Amino acid sequence: MVDVKHTPTPWDTMGSLVIRVEGPTSYMVARASSSEDADHIVKCVKMHDELVEVLSKFMDFKDSDYVPNNMFKRAEKTLAKARGEQTKEILNEG
Repeated sequence: MVDVKHTPTPWDTMGSLVIRVEGPTSYMVARASSSEDADHIVKCVKMHDELVEVLSKFMDFKDSDYVPNNMFKRAEKTLAKARGEQTKEILNEG
């Protein structure tokens, strides 16, 4: 895995600020144009690792004639989550 140099996660929002909460202390990561933009930035950051994981697992089968069916289901669920779509599986996670 690549050693990425950015503010450690998890990130959250406080209005239009993107913040990192570490115990009782909050650190500003970025200031967005609006709270909606800040929410979108944090959503993308939170989905990054999950999307990379699913794509990496797919790449394990790049030279194969077979991809397990559960990989497609997992990819479909992850994409729906990234798109903000409500699926039965996602709703049952919480």
